[in-house]
Parts: sequence; structure tokens; C-alpha cells
Amino acid sequence: MRVTVLIPVTILALLVPIARAGSTSTDTQDQAASLVAQAQLLVDQQHPVCVQKAPPLELPVASHARPQPGLLDSLAVLRAPATRADRAAAPRLSASFEEDDSRVYVDYVRIVHSSDRHEFAILAARTPLHSQIPPAFCATDVDRGAASLDHSESAAVRNAVLMVEQNNASSRRPMIEASRFDGAWLEDYPTEGTSSGGPYPTVRDRGVFFLDGSGADREAIDGIIPDGVTKVTVSIPRTTRLNGQRVTNKFTFSRTVTVADNVIHLLLHRSVTGIVFCRITWRDAAGRTVASFVTFVTELGGRGV
Repeated sequence: MRVTVLIPVTILALLVPIARAGSTSTDTQDQAASLVAQAQLLVDQQHPVCVQKAPPLELPVASHARPQPGLLDSLAVLRAPATRADRAAAPRLSASFEEDDSRVYVDYVRIVHSSDRHEFAILAARTPLHSQIPPAFCATDVDRGAASLDHSESAAVRNAVLMVEQNNASSRRPMIEASRFDGAWLEDYPTEGTSSGGPYPTVRDRGVFFLDGSGADREAIDGIIPDGVTKVTVSIPRTTRLNGQRVTNKFTFSRTVTVADNVIHLLLHRSVTGIVFCRITWRDAAGRTVASFVTFVTELGGRGV
């Protein structure tokens, strides 16, 4: 059975705003986000109830309606007229999109190509969120865990940790309201091996990213990118071990890719399986930074997670 997964990016994404006057430095923000990320992984291991659950899977409902304006305003590729290839692929792609109570907009299926000519399909759909938001104690334990992992004794780092946690808390409301919004999903084509997406506010504000493990030294980060972004830089930290614990250092590996058809396919040429902690930077046609944030990119293997 095909499995299409709604990545809970609105909870996983640790948004770090672009530095402004009076804000913490980028290094401090990165250190804070790393502490929270490590604490979150430890809490998830200790309390499985804190792990975001995937929704159940059932058959989709096809629709010839027009998606919400917010989705179409975010992705030029969906505003473009459907080609003969789009129309030919739509029935099969829609039928394979098995998400509980999903509505697939069959007239808004597009076959797209990244700048290196990797082929994808983008589907417009609405997917109600059936996962439960983790209990309140999960966030409390993450806060305590981040504090215990922080050996810097720096007030700036502690303040930055609080900022990251506040961003996480504020992101839970869009997760609860996800069923109100149409969204976009990206999957490999024609193999249909991996699929990921989210509601249009997530696509518009942070994009959707996932790690596509296609073999040794050939991992790639795939993603849906909103209008107005022409280049995406992905920076991945070097990870080492200290006393048996993974320690994330500065972002030492960085690659930039050009956006085409609202998608990216960034080959990493290194082994980075599982969950990748990275900084994403968006730039416009003039080279100006549009957004910069720290997030997790999760691997979706084969036909499921």
C-alpha cells in the first residue's frame, strides 16, 4: 500500500529568525536549537507518548474543486495550466494518495522537475490531522533536558533556548488547525517511492523538506519551496560523540541549490540517514536573504516511515 506521510514540520521546525538588532547571534541561536533538539530526542525515547503519531490510512476522496487561494498564491506551479502529462498522471497519483479522509484535487496534480532534472509530482490536497498533540509534560521535560545539557552557563544561550521553545509552543496551534487548510504534497515520480507535504501556511512560511535516502553517498534533501525563493542553502553540522552522547557542532557542511518548479533536489554525497538537523536559508533573485531557520529533516524510507 502506498503511504503518504504528513510531516509534522510545524512542531519539528525550530524557527530561528534572521538576526536583528538586539537579537542573539547566529552561533548562540544554533547552540540553543541544538540543545532543544537533543533534549527532544531524549524525551521521545523516555516517553513514547511524546512522539508525534502518524494518522491512520484510508482511501482518499477525489475532487475537481479549486484549492484554497492561499495554496495557489504560494506555488506558481499549481497556478500554471495542467499539461497533457499532468492530466495523464493525475488519476493514478490521486488513487495512490492514501491518507485518512484526504481530499485530492485531481485537476491540480503537476509533474515537475528540479534544477538537476529530478522528476517529482506535486499534488494539491487537504488532509485532516488525526494525530494527538503530545501532553504538556513533554514540553516541560524538554525544557529541563535542554537546561541540563547546557554547560555554557550563558544567559544568552538560556534566553535563546527559551525563544526556541516558545516558537515550538506557538507552532502547535497550526498543527491542530491543519484540517482547515489545503496543502501540497511532493512525491517521487514515476516511482512514487516517497511522499511528504503539509498545509499551505507551512509550505508558504517554512517549506516542506524530507531526506530521500537513495543509497550510499547519494542521499538527497527534497523539498517544496514557495514563490519568491530562487536559491536554497542547506547547512548540516558535523556530529561527534562525547561520552557516548551525540554532540552537534557548528554548521560545517553547506550546499546551495537553485529552485525550479517550486521544488529542490539537493544531493548531499555523504551519509546522513535518519533525522538531519540543519539550517535552511532562502534567498530571492537579488541574493537577499528571505528567511533562515533551523529544522529537522526526516528520512522517509521506501513506501513508509
